[in-house]
This record gives sequence, structure tokens and C-alpha cells, in this order.
Amino acid sequence: MYITKPIYVSQAVIKQDITFSNQDEVSLKNKVVFIGSFDHFPNRDGVVWFLENCWQIIIAAKPDIQFDIIGTGWTFENLNISKPESSQITCKGFVDNLYEAIHGCVMIVPIRIGSGMRMKILDGISYGCPIVTTTIGTEGIELTSNTNCFIEDKAKDFARAIICLLENKNLAKSFLQNMKKIPSFQNQDVLIGKRLKIYAGLINN
Repeated sequence: MYITKPIYVSQAVIKQDITFSNQDEVSLKNKVVFIGSFDHFPNRDGVVWFLENCWQIIIAAKPDIQFDIIGTGWTFENLNISKPESSQITCKGFVDNLYEAIHGCVMIVPIRIGSGMRMKILDGISYGCPIVTTTIGTEGIELTSNTNCFIEDKAKDFARAIICLLENKNLAKSFLQNMKKIPSFQNQDVLIGKRLKIYAGLINN
């Protein structure tokens, strides 16, 4: 005997106070950012994969590029990065103002394992970051490669996508504008209303 229960889906609701701010004037920094703690293994795996397989390709094309790793626990020692290599990489730890730390940067989500929604992507989009992600990194969010982000699973393609965004502000602007159309960036009151309706249905049943 099987007992069936309905499954309800409610889009993530994100704060709207500075969402898509100043996107008519996209000004990209020569910087790549990653958000996530060292303690979570998929984050460690993703950053190490990026550094070992993508970083040198990017440096060859953009010699002054910077890479900021935001989140607790990261050090050059646990990433096995030597001092000469670290001049363009910063382990920033926790930051008080995420908007100031990532606005105008290309956000990478090189996640290769794990599951669940990547809230870091919603933060990045909200704060004006074009996104380069793996397929697994998009789980739970309605993203379309070449329309509102780049989705690449091979190292060379991942690196080239970052370079492409850094060199093409119009493409970055287009990605950010198209992000407005995904459900998680709909009117906040509408999304909250949908979620409350689900809760009410569960209680009444």
C-alpha cells in the first residue's frame, strides 16, 4: 500500500531593496568572486577545480585579473597556493557588506557535486553580478545558458565564458536584464502570497 502526498514548489523569495541596482550602467570590475564557506566540501572541490583547471587560462588572457573568495575558513595553506601565486587571489573571509564586495564582479559557481538551491546565485544576481556556473550549480533556479548566464562544465569553456563576460559589458548587461524574468525575481509580495497560500492549504488539509 502506498500513501501519496502532493509536492508543492515555492520559489525562493529574496530581498528586493537593491535588486538590479544601476544595471542600466553596467561597470564590470576585472574581478571574479566566489561565495561559500570552506567547510562545505562541494565548495572546496569547486574552488580547487577552478584554480587547477581554469585560473591559468584566465590569467593568460587577463593578466591583471583578481579572484576574491568570500566565506569563512579559506586560507592559502588549505588551498595549497604558494605566495607568488597568491598576489591575485584574496581569501576575504566573512564580509559585512556583500553588495560592496561583489557588485560588478563576475560570480563563479564551479560546483560539481551536491544538491539543493544555490542561494549564492540569487545573491549574485541581486547585487549585479553576471554568472558563470556549472550545470549542478544551477539546481533549483531557472537559468538558461547564453540567455541569462553561462552554464559550462568543461574547464576551458568555463574559463572562456568568464573572459567573454569581462570583455563584453553589453552581454553582461543583457544577462542581468534577462535575470529579471525568472520567477525568483518576480514581485516580492506576489511570491510571498504564493508561499502563504501553500502554507494555508497544508494547514487546512
